[in-house]
Amino acid sequence: MNRRLSSEQDNLRTKRALMRQQINQSHRVDREFEIDERFNSVSMFIKHDEFEIDECEYYDHQTWERLDRFDQVLPNQRNNCSWVIYEDFLYIFGGFTFNGRLDDVHRYSFSSNQWQHLNTTGQKPSARENNGAIQYKDHMYVFGGCDGLLWLNDFYSLNLKTLLWKKIEPTGQCPSERFGIACGAYQTKMLIFGGCDGNHYLNDAYVWDFEEQVWNKLQLIGDVPSARSCPSYSTLNNYIYIFGGFDGVNRLNDFYKLNIFSGKVKRISQHGTIPCPRYFHTSEVYQNKLLLFGGFNGQARLNDLYEFEFG
Repeated sequence: MNRRLSSEQDNLRTKRALMRQQINQSHRVDREFEIDERFNSVSMFIKHDEFEIDECEYYDHQTWERLDRFDQVLPNQRNNCSWVIYEDFLYIFGGFTFNGRLDDVHRYSFSSNQWQHLNTTGQKPSARENNGAIQYKDHMYVFGGCDGLLWLNDFYSLNLKTLLWKKIEPTGQCPSERFGIACGAYQTKMLIFGGCDGNHYLNDAYVWDFEEQVWNKLQLIGDVPSARSCPSYSTLNNYIYIFGGFDGVNRLNDFYKLNIFSGKVKRISQHGTIPCPRYFHTSEVYQNKLLLFGGFNGQARLNDLYEFEFG
């Protein structure tokens, strides 16, 4: 009996060590990039050896423009931070840098193109990366993540007016520890999907009710996605759109929409130039289109940009 218990504990430690290796694999790639000190950013040189990628369709009026100014103090370099947009500001929290995980909050003004480090108070979350974040009313809500040693399932809100953090005590059917979730909010509901808990990749879903202040597990029906972490996710009305991710073995490029209220999932048939399999990428909805950028394909960071037209 003791030998069997010891063997199970050894297997668990081995599995967790392998998952930490997978998390840190993408961090190590950062160190191989050439750092351009003038822009304080990463210069990426990508060679697509595994994938045949067609030319994207571009429009004359679609160009990149650097927004922040060189004469200001910028947030230090990081990846896997969480962010929300509220009023005229972009808020970022945490993430990973070469010195470890972060717990700071910065705000970017779209009108003045200025960054500001925010001095928050209250029950602050610990340093972490790959946590989910959504905006509801005048608060940013942060769930889970990874602090480098532990997978987390704590839940916090930040009042974006007073900059006061508050820890939300778990009630109801609480999600397990995880990082790399998809999440979104509509009306009075916040949904989280999937992630990795340190032992397994997940494809379960939970809903937080802002009015009732309780978690409930949501039974998914239809084309339920396979277990995964670190997909991109965007919300349009009562649907979360989920693309790609990592299942522990393969990078993915499948595409789903998930109804926040009913749990009904539909796999979206994709046409045109489909992004290659990836995780750690990001997406956002703008004017009836979903824009998807970057990520990690297992060999290199990506800086390609795609758009999906809902119509």
